[in-house]
Amino acid sequence: MSEERISTVVAEHLGFLPLSVIDDVVNAVNAIMYRGITAVDVYLKEQQKLQRKQVFKYLSDEEISVGMGKLESLLESTVDKNFDKYELYCRRNIFSIPEDLIGYVRLSHHEGIDFKGDIVSKKESFADDVKKLEFKISQELQLRKLLKLQLYKIKKLMVLLREFANVFKNLKIGENATTETKEIMESLQPVDETIYYINSQVKSLIDQISDLTKKVDADLKHHRFVPRLRERFIEGRTMKVIEQFEIDVREGVTRDILPKDLLD
Repeated sequence: MSEERISTVVAEHLGFLPLSVIDDVVNAVNAIMYRGITAVDVYLKEQQKLQRKQVFKYLSDEEISVGMGKLESLLESTVDKNFDKYELYCRRNIFSIPEDLIGYVRLSHHEGIDFKGDIVSKKESFADDVKKLEFKISQELQLRKLLKLQLYKIKKLMVLLREFANVFKNLKIGENATTETKEIMESLQPVDETIYYINSQVKSLIDQISDLTKKVDADLKHHRFVPRLRERFIEGRTMKVIEQFEIDVREGVTRDILPKDLLD
């Protein structure tokens, strides 16, 4: 068990931090020391005024101030040095748990925890697993963004194909049309079948993307991740791709052209 863990267990048992007790003792001694220094300073100045003893006749105020400053520095350094030893002694011998009692001194919520086990190696293993899961989730989030972009492009393409098909349906070639025009129209006859095939494939792709989106949403609905620098970079590049399709994507402005599910 590490010293940090031992300090935590002791604090949980006592209900306060052991270091706070040590600090209170140090502060109390410092207060007594400063009161003593003040009393000595007052005594010297009073004796200087009374001049009952020969030594005080030749003692100036400046000499008293210099002497009191040196005395204060000496006492402070002595107290600090000894209290460093006092703090180490308290933390190692008083507010501590002996090694032979590790695992026996525990609170109710410590039941079932093996403090003697190889916790450090397990912790590192868990940390590696968490990093792998985080990386996998990040990949899934990026895939979701790309799929939403592709879904929007496909829907836009479907609209254009429907308009293209309607143009050919409304186009009529009269008897006075030239031979070249008739040949062109005959070569375009499979357009209806091609559009129907593309439409069916697009619908299938949309269904697959929807299923994948639902799966990702179900897996990540309890997770909230702050976007990292790489994610922001990829999102920015994605927006540039959308702008290449002549779509207004100003940052901070509602994009009425884009579907709401793409902006989520």
